[in-house]
Amino acid sequence: MLPSASIFYGVVAASNEAAAFYIKLFWEGTGTAPPTVAGGPQPATVLPIAGTTVPHMTIQVPITGTFGSLVEPLNNGGRIWYWITNLKADADTTVLTTGGDVVTFIYD
Repeated sequence: MLPSASIFYGVVAASNEAAAFYIKLFWEGTGTAPPTVAGGPQPATVLPIAGTTVPHMTIQVPITGTFGSLVEPLNNGGRIWYWITNLKADADTTVLTTGGDVVTFIYD
């Protein structure tokens, strides 16, 4: 979990996996984070549950790693939670196995 009232700017990640992995982000509250349903409000998230709560954003990290910065930072006035899994599916809970992966969140 990132600190309260986080402004999310992006992520830098280095992968040591044999395949891509996925960072799944969840925002607390009903601020400016992306909605889970197109055009709909963002539902409040109290504490996401891996494999059950639909992520508000999923970021793919390829084998070569990634750098992603947002044109417009995301700020919802609340906390940001994250899960990291081997597969893209919202319900996936497969943990990374190789080790040596590094994920750095860019936030304020």
